[in-house]
Amino acid sequence: MPVSDMKETSGTKTGGVLGRDRAIVYGWILLAAQLVLLGILALRSHGIIAGGRTDNTTDFMMLYASGKLALAGMPQAVYDLVRQTAIQQHIFGGQLDGIEPFFYPPIYLIVCVALAVLPYLAGYAIWVLATGALFLAVLTRIAGDWRVAVALASFPPAIVNLGLGQNAFLTASLFGLGLILLERRPYLAGMAFGALAFKPHFLILVPLALLAGGYWRAILGAAALALALSALSAVLFGAGVWVAFLAHVGDAAAIYGGSAHGYWAETSLYAASRLLGAGPALAGAIHGVAAIMAAACVIYGWWRGIGLAERAALLIAGTLVAMPINLSYDLLAVSVAVAFLIPAGLAAGERYVIAALFPLALVGRGVAERWGVPILPLVALVLLALTLARLRRESSATESRRPGPGADYRRSRPSSP
Repeated sequence: MPVSDMKETSGTKTGGVLGRDRAIVYGWILLAAQLVLLGILALRSHGIIAGGRTDNTTDFMMLYASGKLALAGMPQAVYDLVRQTAIQQHIFGGQLDGIEPFFYPPIYLIVCVALAVLPYLAGYAIWVLATGALFLAVLTRIAGDWRVAVALASFPPAIVNLGLGQNAFLTASLFGLGLILLERRPYLAGMAFGALAFKPHFLILVPLALLAGGYWRAILGAAALALALSALSAVLFGAGVWVAFLAHVGDAAAIYGGSAHGYWAETSLYAASRLLGAGPALAGAIHGVAAIMAAACVIYGWWRGIGLAERAALLIAGTLVAMPINLSYDLLAVSVAVAFLIPAGLAAGERYVIAALFPLALVGRGVAERWGVPILPLVALVLLALTLARLRRESSATESRRPGPGADYRRSRPSSP
């Protein structure tokens, strides 16, 4: 059944403070307000409005500079922080608020090169507009209503991603596409997941979910595309670029796992524990336990064959909990999970819980930076708890319908693709 055809819970469309129509209006207002604020910040950062800094630092400059290095025949230099710093300063001048290192697999360089042939602002605009349009299209396909998709685009990580020129629109879209296509087009679904190999930590639980659900064709599709993209990058940039990437994986772990990047900017339980004063060993243990529990929940839910909406939300929430490195814009995948849950039906309490995720995501980074209180990890944890509660209700309903002794009862789960 298409996601958009799923039945809504009574009253979600028009009734109540958080009925469907009112929620759409709230989302549109929040989106407009954030866009205005983003525009003001952009003007201030470029000195057009007085009172702000005059730097033009974005995460996109790292993608653009890396593309320039690859175009110049130096793809391995993208992983050399000294040369990466030099090229960024050469392109963007001396008014940069820090240097962004490039730690992505060489697969991502294919995109960087395509964008680097354009002027910087043109590349930036095409990147965020193209991936943003894909993101809205995927949300519309899932939710079945473009107005809902626009409202969900008000989830604060979307604006953060837009302002930084990051890749969260793309990662959330690929995740959503993989889940949409899984039942009817398993090979294509796998290819959508395989394309996420440019950001491999997003795939931390996907193989477990597909194995538990018996989606072998999707697994083959994912592996085939990931290997094809890896081979293509080696052909385009030389095998040495992969050697350079692997040699600098430890640098990424040192930066994001240490205070150099700032624990307040991350959303993992490891970063939250470190921000609260835990040592590396204790923080790692806390995160490890949470990751194992999230993986167990995903495996169980996908093995049981629960509804697509619940499986999607469970996988997304579990992934965000288990990921060792994730930043505020990575939480944008939560909007994809919500897009699945809306047409599947939301109880009144669930609507209020989901509504609470928006202010948490909006203020979480600032609260963590200023007062050292990690709020952002709650977003994924709350979504995971909400999904598990739905799973529990479904299990209870199934048990209540279980036939008596001697009946031919079989557990319902989707057929193998």
